[in-house]
Amino acid sequence: MPVDFQCGCGKWLRVEDQYAGTQVKCPYCGKVLAVPSAPPVAPMVMPGGPPRAAGADSERFRGISMASLWLGILGAGSEVLAILVSFVAGSEVRHRYEGPSPALGIFVLLLMIAGAAASITGIILGAIGLKKENTRYKAHAIGGLVSGIIGTCIVGCIVVLVLFVLSRGVR
Repeated sequence: MPVDFQCGCGKWLRVEDQYAGTQVKCPYCGKVLAVPSAPPVAPMVMPGGPPRAAGADSERFRGISMASLWLGILGAGSEVLAILVSFVAGSEVRHRYEGPSPALGIFVLLLMIAGAAASITGIILGAIGLKKENTRYKAHAIGGLVSGIIGTCIVGCIVVLVLFVLSRGVR
């Protein structure tokens, strides 16, 4: 088990326990130091079971941050796709069949609902990833938050636009 001790220059040093009680040279200032003998370590009993690996939490929250990013992108992308489908396919359907298609409307509505759900989930997971994550994966969480917010704003704009059109009366 390694022995940790501090040099007079302020730097912390770590040596293998085989060097306990000997002298070593500080690699930072060059001073010769006596390595303290390693104190005996009593086994700890953890109430939650054995300790987990140091990177286990980081890997779990990396997954949360990545899920946030992909769900935010999926949500915003499906909202844009819903707009494109409603304009492009909607004008084609109206041109051919002299009126709106209920099936197309239901498809666009389901696409918008799925996009809103993915965007909101991306925002929630991004917030969790930002709160719990180390700096290594914060960019993924921020990307999930931003893309989720964009997708949610698109849904809000579409809802306001639909309400505006309905208030003026459909002709």
